[in-house]
Amino acid sequence: MNKIFKRFIMTIGFFTTLRVPFIEWNEEDNKYIPVFIPLIGVVISIFLYGVIWLIGNLYFSPLFSSMVIVVYFIFITGGLHLDAFMDTCDAHFSRRDIPKKLIIMKDSNIGAFAAVFLFVLLASKLVIINEIIIQNKLTNLILLIPIISRIFQSILLLNTKFAKEDTLASMYGKLSKKYQIFFILYLILVVAFGVLISELYNTIFMILIATIYLLIYRKVALKQFGGITGDIIGAYIEITEVLLFIGVLFNDFLLWW
Repeated sequence: MNKIFKRFIMTIGFFTTLRVPFIEWNEEDNKYIPVFIPLIGVVISIFLYGVIWLIGNLYFSPLFSSMVIVVYFIFITGGLHLDAFMDTCDAHFSRRDIPKKLIIMKDSNIGAFAAVFLFVLLASKLVIINEIIIQNKLTNLILLIPIISRIFQSILLLNTKFAKEDTLASMYGKLSKKYQIFFILYLILVVAFGVLISELYNTIFMILIATIYLLIYRKVALKQFGGITGDIIGAYIEITEVLLFIGVLFNDFLLWW
């Protein structure tokens, strides 16, 4: 139990800005981190619930409320995934060969592509969330977005080869495949939560979106980069969250079935 708690705290410390006790890392503990990444989504969702409650009771305008939610996602992760998204955009749109792309990805400078697509990403998220609020769809279904995106992030991490063995992704991707049973359990719990909030079909719809995009993203990562890196994994989170917000916005089409 102490090891489980230690690894959970380590994961919180790395993937969020929440203050946690200092714990010395080692390779044995590192490899278990993918199992705990979805639980980081739970932590983010708990605080997100508070944010949604706050903006609902303070009667902010939809646009201001949307900005608060977007800023919250940046604050709680420290912009970790945004940084990965920008590095990935610079590398991908450079149209160089794979070795050169990997070098560009490691460059700490922000390129033109990174700046442009950062604006597109944040503006898209702001507009989509604003529309969700206007259409009165800011329900508990939103709380599943950080969880579902991180479940599939871990699945991607454990089922895709690494572009370079010395990357961050490879450090966290050495876990035995048998531990993927946890991801099935997490998805079952997500569906159970969907039933609890009377959003079963919409929950399944969001899981379907994440599944389809995982397959597409994995194929692109293998073709464009020869595998995954820490930046590619982080970029996946940002794009998937936007797609899931879009799923919430357009889930009415399920009523047509």
